Amino acid sequence: MNTEIIAVTSPKEWEQFLALPRLIYSGKELAKLTPPEIIRRKFDRHYNPFLAHIKWIAFLARGKKQPLGRIVASIDYMCPHPTWGFFGFFECVEEESIARGLILAVTNWLLQHNKLTIYGPISLSTSDNLGCLVEGFNEVNPFYLPYNPPYYNKLLINSGFETSHDLYAYSWHNSQELSERIIRIGQRLEKSAQVNVRPVNYRQLKEEARFLHDIYNQAMVNNWGHTPLTEEEACFILASHRRLIPPEYFLWAEVEGKPVGLCMALPNFKIRALRLILLAVKPDFSHLGLSAILIKTIMEIARQDKINYGELSFVQAQNAVVNKLIRQDTGSIVTKRYRLYKKTCE
Repeated sequence: MNTEIIAVTSPKEWEQFLALPRLIYSGKELAKLTPPEIIRRKFDRHYNPFLAHIKWIAFLARGKKQPLGRIVASIDYMCPHPTWGFFGFFECVEEESIARGLILAVTNWLLQHNKLTIYGPISLSTSDNLGCLVEGFNEVNPFYLPYNPPYYNKLLINSGFETSHDLYAYSWHNSQELSERIIRIGQRLEKSAQVNVRPVNYRQLKEEARFLHDIYNQAMVNNWGHTPLTEEEACFILASHRRLIPPEYFLWAEVEGKPVGLCMALPNFKIRALRLILLAVKPDFSHLGLSAILIKTIMEIARQDKINYGELSFVQAQNAVVNKLIRQDTGSIVTKRYRLYKKTCE
């Protein structure tokens, strides 16, 4: 197929980049995608503080009459791995030559910036959406997690990528009971004079953001691809979630009055669903069972609000401890699988 790969530079090309999914997806499928206005904001330096340490470039694959594919290459200078580069926002018709052209453009640009290992799909940085959907195409997607046609896996493999690792999304229904272990530990901690669970106080944004910054950077440091949050980014996360997440769905676990753990869930009251986004406890306090009281509390609140369905994502497939706990303590099963790909350049 006769196509050209161009860097997106003009407003017209940028609008074509944002509109490209309409070429690939049906109406019902489009409803599963992140809306274009949200994607537009991700690239707005006045809105997104993560861009302060991210360099990126967008490419379009154009045929004679219309664009046929898109991709973004990005570098996160806060990433602790100096030779890593990323690709994301990949969309492409089912044509291997076009996918290879887009991947080649990304590879060449990243090599020019001394990035020798490419991971993706990653939306600018590992702090955002990750992976290509490879299982669960018929599942609902109310929280705008990655969604794509099944053939993307083949396009990426045939463009020189190999599987790096998978991420799971677990489903939870309110008919599922928590394990006796979780209930027992939660009840014990509820009686403790040292432990307290409280909702976030959005009125004290900067102080609460410091707690988020501190807990996240300590608790998540051993996760694959962890990039430390800055205090500005932590404040941005709280501010941007203020209208989306009611305080009772963003909980702190305190020990002797200091937050050392957190649980963040995004509810969608229209469809009675929620997504558990983040559960984190500082390593020095992980032995106390704070995860149990946070999970117990958030599930009780969800039931009070008549939440029927929950999703726990993303969970790294290689994290055997967390996967075992989710399965045994919540009775949840994997309903969606997302894949991250890797390519080593010479």
